[in-house]
Amino acid sequence: MANCPKCKKKLHIWHISQYCPYCGTNIVFGSFEQQFEKDRRIAEMSVGSFRVFLEKVKKAFISGLVQKMKIAACILPLAGLFIPFGSFSVETAMYGKKITFWALDMVYNAFMGGGYGELGFFSDAPVFASAAAALSNAMIFFAAAALCAVAVLLSELLCFTGNKRSGVSVAVFSVLGIAGTAGAKIFCSSAVKCAEGSQIMSASSNILFLVPILFFAFAAVCGILGIKNPPVYEFKEGDELRADYYKKYKKGEVALMDIPAPICETAEEKAQRENLIKGAYQMEGEGESNG
Repeated sequence: MANCPKCKKKLHIWHISQYCPYCGTNIVFGSFEQQFEKDRRIAEMSVGSFRVFLEKVKKAFISGLVQKMKIAACILPLAGLFIPFGSFSVETAMYGKKITFWALDMVYNAFMGGGYGELGFFSDAPVFASAAAALSNAMIFFAAAALCAVAVLLSELLCFTGNKRSGVSVAVFSVLGIAGTAGAKIFCSSAVKCAEGSQIMSASSNILFLVPILFFAFAAVCGILGIKNPPVYEFKEGDELRADYYKKYKKGEVALMDIPAPICETAEEKAQRENLIKGAYQMEGEGESNG
């Protein structure tokens, strides 16, 4: 024995008709109709939610001048750290080392090239102690500034998840990046002073360290402007409601069959649907008349 897909009443073996004797539902196609109604609702909600997502992504990057400025602002801090603003070198009969004051060389020497460990070793030597300590601290600050630059880039790339959250992250990490770059410059300048008058150490520094600081400052300003000038979204009529229903359905807050179908229908869409139904009836009538 089986149950009716609609009224759930038991169907006995002597019920050989394709229609339920209790509610009249077509047993053969009843489950297909039910599945169609489910698919219909899911399709409408998922398409509407996807259109909302695309609109947020598009407008988060190109909806206005501030959003376009933020795209450049998120790249500049990382690019600015690749501008060298000095160098430090040691030349002895047994050892030679040169470190350029820029992100790639400083971070590489600190964590991949073994430079940080070498500086720790040389800090025991009176001749190198002060310079080695200053360079070690400079490497740490450079690494922190590089991480802040990456965080600024990621915060801006994910701005479509939340404009205010992204703007705050960009501004905070930019300020930290300024502090990291300034700290690295202070310790690099200290290393330069330690090399003055030395026959085995030589160092130089210039004002190009201001470039990444200015880039970080520009990113911070753009982040704040982005909060005050949020993107303006232009959603298709009903898409926000469809996306809202989809979120509630996935969270289990509403049953699928409790969602209206269609969720939202414009006058144009209603006219198109009615024309399709009318055309289908006309084709059916013509087929019967020809038969």
